[in-house]
Amino acid sequence: MMIMHLILSLFLILIVSTLLKAGFQKVNLPLVIGELLTGILLGPALLGWIHTDESISTVSEVGVVLLLFIAGSHSDLKTLKSVFKSSLTVAVLGVIAPIILIATASITIFAVGFNENIFLGIVLAATSISIALEVLKESGLLQSKMGNVLIGAAIVDDFLTLFILSLFINFNSTGSFDPLALGQTLILQVIFFGFVFVFKKCFPFFDKFLQTKSISLPYFYELFSLVMIFGLSILAEKVGLSGIMGAFFAGIILKDATFFNQVSEKISATAYLIFIPLFFASIGLNMTLDGALDNLPLILIFTLIAILSKFLPGKLVSQYFGLPKNQANIVGSGMIARGEVALILVQTGLTKSIISHDLYVQLIIVVILTTVLTPFMLNYYIKKAG
Repeated sequence: MMIMHLILSLFLILIVSTLLKAGFQKVNLPLVIGELLTGILLGPALLGWIHTDESISTVSEVGVVLLLFIAGSHSDLKTLKSVFKSSLTVAVLGVIAPIILIATASITIFAVGFNENIFLGIVLAATSISIALEVLKESGLLQSKMGNVLIGAAIVDDFLTLFILSLFINFNSTGSFDPLALGQTLILQVIFFGFVFVFKKCFPFFDKFLQTKSISLPYFYELFSLVMIFGLSILAEKVGLSGIMGAFFAGIILKDATFFNQVSEKISATAYLIFIPLFFASIGLNMTLDGALDNLPLILIFTLIAILSKFLPGKLVSQYFGLPKNQANIVGSGMIARGEVALILVQTGLTKSIISHDLYVQLIIVVILTTVLTPFMLNYYIKKAG
C-alpha cells in the first residue's frame, strides 16, 4: 500500500510539475517555482490529494543529496578558498541576526516561552542552498564568484546551525552543559574533514589504479560514484553534520575523475527526472493553512524577520568584500530560503516537545514562504545584474 501511494504521488507530482514548469519557462521564471508550487497545490494546503509520509520523505531526501553532489561537481575548490572570508562572515552574521531578532520579537511582541524563543531563532538561522543552486544553475552563474560565496556561506551556515542546535538540545534535555559530549562531537567532525582532505589528495592515484583494470561490470563507475556520494553523506550525518555536506564534498572529489563525464550525465538525468522534482514538491507538501489566519500577524512578522536577517548580512558583507551591488543582492537573496534544513529542525522541535503543535504549523508556513519567495527575488536581481 505504501509503495502504491508513493507511485501515485510520483505520478501526480511529475505531471503537475512538468505542466507548471512549462508555464514558468514561457514567462521566463525559475523552473523550481513550479516544483515548489506543485507540492502546495497537491498537498494539504489546497487540494489535499497527497499527504507526505515516510516513503515520500525518504525518497525526496535522495533528491537533495544528489543536488548537492551536482553542486559540488560544479564548484571550484580554489575559488571557494579565495572567497572563504566573505562566505564565513555572511554565514556567521546570517546565524546571529535571526536568533537576536527573533528573540527580541518573541519577548516584546508575542507570548513565546524561553525554550521556544531560542528554538525559533535556531530554525530561522538555517539556510537551504538547494533553491539558490537551481536558480544559479539555470542562469549559468553557479561557477561565478558570487555563486561560490553563496555556496560557501550556506555550507558554513549549515555547520553552525546544527552545532548550535546540538548544544541547545543537549542543554534542554539535561539542564546542564556537557563539554565532554561537545568535545567528542567536534573531534569527530575534525576527523571527518581530515578524512575528506586526505581522500581528495589520494583520489587521483586511486583513479589511475582503476583505469589500469579492465572492469567490464555494467555501470561500474556510476555505482562506484553513488556509493561514494551516499557513503560520505552517511559519514557526515554520523558525526553530527548534515548529509548534504558529505554529498557536496563527494562532488568536489569526483569532478576531476577520468570517468566523471560519463557518470555525471547519467546521475544528473536520474536526479532531475525523479528525485529533485519530488524533493522540491515535498517542501510544498509540508504546508498547511490550519489556523493560519488566526496567527497571521506572527507569521508575517516572522517571515519579514526571516527575510531581512539573511538578506541584509549577505548583501552588506558581499559588498564590503568587493562584489557589485546587484551581485551582492543575489547573495543576500540566495541565503533567504530555509527549505529542507529548517523543516528538519522544526520536526525535531516537535518530536522533542520543544515547540507546541500550533507553533509548529506557523513555523512550517514561515519556512515555506521564505523558500517560495527566494527564487522570485533571485530571478529579479539576476535580471537586474544583467
